[in-house]
Parts: sequence; structure tokens; C-alpha cells
Amino acid sequence: NACCGAGRIGARLRGARRRRRPKHRMRKRSPPVVEARGSSTHLILNPAAGRGAAFLGRLIGAARERGIRVRVLESGEDAKLAALEAAEDGAGTLGVAGGDGSVTAVAGVAVEHELPLVVVPTGTLNHFARDLGLDLVRPLRALRAFTPGRLERRVDVGVINGRHFINNVSLGV
Repeated sequence: NACCGAGRIGARLRGARRRRRPKHRMRKRSPPVVEARGSSTHLILNPAAGRGAAFLGRLIGAARERGIRVRVLESGEDAKLAALEAAEDGAGTLGVAGGDGSVTAVAGVAVEHELPLVVVPTGTLNHFARDLGLDLVRPLRALRAFTPGRLERRVDVGVINGRHFINNVSLGV
């Protein structure tokens, strides 16, 4: 598939209004781990990624209904370390709600521990989720993948200098 278009970066359509951002934003503090007793499915949520903060409450509620244990990352916390903790805690499935950076970090742990990975696209660009054909408009639908018996899709994973990558790699020369 190819797509083409014309315009310049940052251009707006004629007549389009610029959104005003609030001068201050109130952020609700949530517990870093939402318990789902006896759960072997873990979802790592990065609220700093794209629209993650907007979906935080609904995502935690929907995950809790499905018996999924949720780990909300604090500012500056590493998704890979949270995924390692979940794997060591006996996770049978790892999930990540975030952007491509969070997905790559958790995917590396899933590969190393041979665990299935569920991607909930809440990032800005969501390249990997887009490549998988996930619903970017309704990211909560991705939680259905935690349901036992769902079909899984296998993807290629690469490693360069000990770091995993899933859909692209960039080099600086």
C-alpha cells in the first residue's frame, strides 16, 4: 500500500480551528499496580505515551473486569523493567498499552521469556499496531486478545547489539 499527499509539515486545512490546550492539567493519581488476584496476565500501561492518560481509567476498569493485572508506569519508569518484574512474577501473557517505544521494550521481554504479547495501541503513531491492523480509534478492543483461545499472530523479531526490534530499526551515520 502506498499513500501520497501534498502539503507541508504542520499545515492545517483551510478553515480548521486550532485546538486550545488547557493551561493546567489535573492528573489523577492511580495506584501503580491494580490487583487482579490469581491473574497470570499482566498489562503494562504507559500513561505518558500519546493518548495513554486519556484512556487510563477506562483501560484499568476494562482490564480489571477481565481479570488482568495492570501496572501503571510512573514518570521516567522503564517499561522493560516492569515487564521483567511481571515475567518473574509468573506472567503467562504480557500486554502493553503505549506507543512503539513501550511496545518494543515489553516485546523484548516477551521474546526472551517466550510469552505471548498483547498490544493496546495508545501511543502517538502506533507504527507496529498499524502494521498489525489493530483498531487505532478504539484501542480498548485490543483487550479481547487476552481472551483464552483467541488466534495469535506470529511476527518476526530482530536483534541488533543485544536489543530487540519488531518493525523497524534506525541507524545514525
